[in-house]
Amino acid sequence: MLRRLLSFLRPGQASKSRAGRLITLEPDRVEFLLTRREGQVVVDWEMAEAWVNTNYADAADHPHVLRAIAAAWLDALQRESRADLHRWRHAVVEGLAPIDDGISRRVAAAGDKSALIVGEAMSKITGARSVEPVCIIASATTEDYYTFIAPYYPSEGEFATSGGVYINQRGPGLAFLALPVQGQRRNIEQVIAHEMTHHALYRLRLPLWVEEGLTQMMEERVTGSAPVALTPQLIERHRAHWDPDHLAAFWRGESFHSAAGEAQELSYSLADAIVRTQLSDRSTLFLRFIRAAAGDSTGETAAQQVLGKSLESLAGKLVATDDD
Repeated sequence: MLRRLLSFLRPGQASKSRAGRLITLEPDRVEFLLTRREGQVVVDWEMAEAWVNTNYADAADHPHVLRAIAAAWLDALQRESRADLHRWRHAVVEGLAPIDDGISRRVAAAGDKSALIVGEAMSKITGARSVEPVCIIASATTEDYYTFIAPYYPSEGEFATSGGVYINQRGPGLAFLALPVQGQRRNIEQVIAHEMTHHALYRLRLPLWVEEGLTQMMEERVTGSAPVALTPQLIERHRAHWDPDHLAAFWRGESFHSAAGEAQELSYSLADAIVRTQLSDRSTLFLRFIRAAAGDSTGETAAQQVLGKSLESLAGKLVATDDD
């Protein structure tokens, strides 16, 4: 069943990712582009873009130089870290991860594998057969992970915990995905596959529930893991939770970041159930819907135009009342 369901994502003959031009910049040339925010080294990408535009006349060079700046940033993170970290540069990935217990080898292998499989699979949606370069930063401890990602979140507010994150401010700089090793060594490959799928799709600006449904399916595609069963008990939890207000927050993507109760858990589960069911029942039409939903904050307009039904109808029995 899973093999048939994921067949639309499976490329015929996987091609190797093409290695980009790996430019190296001397640290003293780009040191002024590195600044600190909440104690962490970050890149001033606005200044970096201006510097690249001024110093490199050929626009074709710009993405390669920007990647070199990102590489210098990871080099700086490695120098400042208290942990023993391995730094690598592969075809698509600029990486940084703890050396202990072979973690860096696992992270590097998972990054390369995910970039290849996800890029090929998502090409049916994105039109591109490979993902753009990306940084992968693995932290040894959960504390180090939250300290590292803190500069990319608002200074105030309540945020849900996470086992990994994809951050792309849609600026000129290289995106990155980050994860903690502590407490989830068995899940490293799944987390990287999940966040790599976000990376592959980020330019489309899909509704978050669509992306999260696809990311969970790609975890299975990359790692061979089994899907989470939609048990009668889980269905009842869904039916008890999804009132109109909660459901509206789901379509808008807000519930995926909720720190309240079980909203986040059930949001991922609902997204997975909807996308999995739709791709199983009518994959060609639902792929058309996904492409049409690019830039549509909730997907409602695309659902009406392509599927001929409302978003709520896609959720089916998971949001139905006992009287329905």
